[in-house]
Amino acid sequence: MTALRTCDGLKTSVLAKDFPDFLPHLQPKLQRLVSQGLLQPTPDGYAPTPQGLLMADGMAAELFVVGR
Repeated sequence: MTALRTCDGLKTSVLAKDFPDFLPHLQPKLQRLVSQGLLQPTPDGYAPTPQGLLMADGMAAELFVVGR
């Protein structure tokens, strides 16, 4: 999730390959962040908007899953 701290953002292909069971749980959260204007879809995932870069730590914390 620390990839959200960069302009390149999060690559869903990497998540799907490395954590195939995790991505379906993330999609609703990622879409909510898009609707809030914090993320923007890219051809290979999601990247933070300028506002999202300011909130990157909070976004990453929301996307972490503990105890799965």
